[in-house]
Amino acid sequence: MQHAVQLSYPEKHIAVIKLLKKKMSKKFRQQLSGAFEEETAMHKISFAKPGIRERIEELFGK
Repeated sequence: MQHAVQLSYPEKHIAVIKLLKKKMSKKFRQQLSGAFEEETAMHKISFAKPGIRERIEELFGK
């Protein structure tokens, strides 16, 4: 269906829609990137502590 819709729009309308989608999702993508960096930093700290890995494996399995 998406292909059929794309065929019904002139090429420049598709470019405008793509630009609009990119602009509308920018804030979300930035937040996602920040959250990923925070989680990675937290894991580096957490897993460096003695016994944490074993405790996680004990509670949640390998």
